[in-house]
Amino acid sequence: MSSVLSEAAVTSADWLRREEERLFGRYALAAQRFPRLFRLRVPIVIAVYLAIAYVGQDLNGPGGDAFLFAGAGHTLLSSHWADTFASSTLQSGPIFVLLEGIGLRLGDAFGLPYWTGGGLVTALACALLMVVACRAVFAAYLLDGRTTAAREFSACIVFALTGGLWVVAMYAHPDDLLVTLLVLIAAGRAATGRHGQAGVIFGLAAGVKLWALVAVAVLLIRASRRASVYAGLMAAATVAVCYGPFIVFGRFEMFHGSWQIEHDAPLNLLFHDGTGFTWQLRLFQAALATSVGLVVLFRTRGRNCAVWLVPAAAIAARLLVDPRNIAYYYPPVLVCLLLGQWASGRLTTLGSSLVTGAWMVFATCSFAITSGVVGSWWVLVFCVGVIALAIRYGSSEVRSDQQQSQGLPVAS
Repeated sequence: MSSVLSEAAVTSADWLRREEERLFGRYALAAQRFPRLFRLRVPIVIAVYLAIAYVGQDLNGPGGDAFLFAGAGHTLLSSHWADTFASSTLQSGPIFVLLEGIGLRLGDAFGLPYWTGGGLVTALACALLMVVACRAVFAAYLLDGRTTAAREFSACIVFALTGGLWVVAMYAHPDDLLVTLLVLIAAGRAATGRHGQAGVIFGLAAGVKLWALVAVAVLLIRASRRASVYAGLMAAATVAVCYGPFIVFGRFEMFHGSWQIEHDAPLNLLFHDGTGFTWQLRLFQAALATSVGLVVLFRTRGRNCAVWLVPAAAIAARLLVDPRNIAYYYPPVLVCLLLGQWASGRLTTLGSSLVTGAWMVFATCSFAITSGVVGSWWVLVFCVGVIALAIRYGSSEVRSDQQQSQGLPVAS
């Protein structure tokens, strides 16, 4: 009997090893084969992100809103901090402005231009948050440590080398990416039952940029009524701490900003170029995006994919009715889809690298070179496609509780 049990154990071990090779690919075992490399994976990711940011900022120079951010950061770290948001042009939040201010100070200390200092500090933040976002999303799928290490390293590098980080650096606008990464971390915390932490992290995302609020549905992932209220209160308190001092003690003009519908935005298919777009219309935009997020949340109830599909759909809906069409708007959606592909594990690690890398290059190049009516239709097709994917895929994935009851691995 004992020999039969031993033979069965060996057979089961061999079967598990073969299944692991089949599902995750032999490259997923690299964490075991090259332990020193994977112990250094976070420093490697940081080095790659800093290098790309430095080159991008150097080529771009003082373009984009780098001067605006540097000026706001200088004001924030001065005795006139309360007037940081005295201009309606500034639409980024105090946390992002603080990073830019720190970058400005460090740049001055090392003799770097203001746009380079801010770019390097925000790139460091992007690298660290990208690593944490990978771990938060993968934790919802209950991936083992070895698999998480391989996919974490691969996803971070693929996103950086295939244009996602390059677009952000070239436009000197990493705030949208930072918001999305914090939202993904909040979603991962909520999916693992840490709704208080999720609320605080989500509030920090809104402190980077207020449009994070359109993804508020992530706080409801696997949440009871009490947990939902608790997460909401923690998020509201964090947002109040971020913005309250500027509203109470200074001039806060953020809500007086206005935009015009541009020629390559999807709204240009319905309205003429130059049509005004005020904060009142921003509220309509936020209501639409929030509703889409809630619909996708309802479709993904009890499923792991909610952690990346809900924010992806909410952000895509926001971009669908945005008055502007700029290339750096889209890496946030792409990073959600990227982490979703890596978390679901439907391809080998090498296969995921090739597939995600190919569509990252295609998407970022398309957003960078398309304009006019072509750009409007491309954004429309992309955003509607992401929302349709979220609704369709979210209802087709097996629920995590059903997987556990059937003895299946939670990571599909």
